[in-house]
Order: sequence, then C-alpha cells, then structure tokens
Amino acid sequence: MKKNFWVIYGIIGLVSLGFILYVSIINLPGKNIYWEKTNEASSSGLKGVIDFFKETFSSKEMNVLVIGKPGISNDQTYHGSELADAIMLVHFDPDKKKVFLISIPRDLWIDDDGQQYKINEIVHKKRIEAGLSKIEEITGIKPMGYVIVDLKTLESLVDDMGGVDVTLNEPAVDWVSGYTLGVGAHHLNGEDAIWLVRNRYNPSGDFFREHNQYSILQNLFNKFKSLDRDKKLSLIKKYVIDGNLLETADVSYVDLASYLFGGDFENIKLESIVLDFSTKLLKTSSLPLVSQATTTYVSVLVPSSGFENYQQIKEYIKKIIDKP
Repeated sequence: MKKNFWVIYGIIGLVSLGFILYVSIINLPGKNIYWEKTNEASSSGLKGVIDFFKETFSSKEMNVLVIGKPGISNDQTYHGSELADAIMLVHFDPDKKKVFLISIPRDLWIDDDGQQYKINEIVHKKRIEAGLSKIEEITGIKPMGYVIVDLKTLESLVDDMGGVDVTLNEPAVDWVSGYTLGVGAHHLNGEDAIWLVRNRYNPSGDFFREHNQYSILQNLFNKFKSLDRDKKLSLIKKYVIDGNLLETADVSYVDLASYLFGGDFENIKLESIVLDFSTKLLKTSSLPLVSQATTTYVSVLVPSSGFENYQQIKEYIKKIIDKP
C-alpha cells in the first residue's frame, strides 16, 4: 500500500513538472498565475497539487470586449483610424459550451458623464474604461477587459489560415470601385475578408457588416478547430502571446490553454446576437451638431424605449443566453 502511494505521488509530481516545463517552453507571459499557484501547491503537498490542477482547469465564464479598428492609413485625408469598425462583446458560457458574439451597433448614441457621442468613438476619445461600464449597462454583462484588434492583423490571420469560406445571402458592393461579391459561396483571402467585414453599403447598413463579421469569425473558428495541435499553438503564439493580445483583458493564458487544448474545445459553438431592426430594440434618430458657422445633422441609433434606456435590450440578450 505504501509503495502504491509513492508511485501515485510520483506520477502526480511528474505531471506537475511536465506542465510547468510546457508553460516555460512556450514562454507564456502575463499574470504570473503559473508560478503563484505552483508555489502554493508545492508548499501544501499533494492536496495543493490536486487543488492547483482542479482550479486551473475549472470552467470559468469569460466576457471580453473586442474592438476592431482599421488602423493607420497611408491616406492622409482619412481620419477614421481610431474609430471602431466592430464592437463585439464575447461571452463564453462554459456550461453550455457556447461563445456568444454580441455585436454593439457602432452608431449607438451614448451619454458618457454628460458628454454624448457614438459608441464607436471610445478609442478615439480615450474613454475605453468608461466604455466598458457602458457595455455592461447596455448588455447586463460585465466585461473582464478589452482587446483592440487592428484589422490588418485579422487580414494576416486569414491569410495564415489559408483563407476563409463564406456564403452571402445578398451581394456586397463597393459603391466607389464597383467591386462586387455576389450571392453564394466565396473563398476569401485576407484583403477581401477585411473588405467584407467593413462593407456597409447595403439597405441594412452596419447591421449588414455585423452579420458578415460573424460569418467570417464563425468560419475561422471552425477552421481553427480542425487544425492540428502544432498549427494551433503556432497561431496562438503569433497572434495572442507575442502580440500581447490579452494584456488589457483579465483572462489568463492558463484558462485559455485549458480550453484550446482540452477535450471540450471541439464541442464549443459560436452564436451571434445582432441587435438589428428586426428585433425592434433600436431606432434611428437625427441629431443636430452645432459648429461655429452651421448646424449639421448626424444619424444615430437609440433604444426604441428611449435614449439610454437599455432594459429591453438586456432582457433580449439574457433570454438568448439563458435559452437551454
């Protein structure tokens, strides 16, 4: 019996050491959670090691705000590089094995401590922290932090993954060049994928590109799941670890690794929540903007129940997320 005990203890010790070496090899940075937890484990013996693994690989809900922006342009007349082209709250429910992508309309008119502007200006105005509070107010879900993704990075990712397949239910047209993607299936390279996620020349406007953003992310996600472990690790290292993608989000790399390389990852599904006009939760409004010489009008979105009244939106989101 005593011999068996030491065999079991030795196996657990080797597994623990292997895990620590694995973390060291791929050079995971960040919150030092590895060393804090392993130090606690080593100081409290076998129970500490077991508790460490139990806590490390436990299922945790994650809520991260993702802001996609076009980045710096060579066109000196273009001043929209700091305006968000995509604002998406990513909510992961480990019990349902679902990732909900909640699109926040970029034209939503908000009040920020007496200052009013479109929510897509939170990066430009350096009001991201205030924006996180506003996202919680709108959705009822508290973000754990945020990540800002330059769309050039997404373009590179699509190319590194060999392109992405999408199916359009209606054509996407560039009104300037006339470039068109027709109805049906398309295999897109990075440049075309970015063009599609930014295209809003459609009767449904921004909602058109929100649906297309989800379609591209859905297909990239499915493609990522089909990759072998080495390719997954290579992409994670390049775009998440080396790029410090999560430095502004309270999400540890240990948590991510436990999902990405765990057995349940293949069963995780994406679901989109787009607050388009079919939901009847939002309406357009035209607001005057007074300058020194003239008054111009800006088209914005506000809740149908009234400016800054997000109760119906929160109930709508909760109903979808809570659905069995």
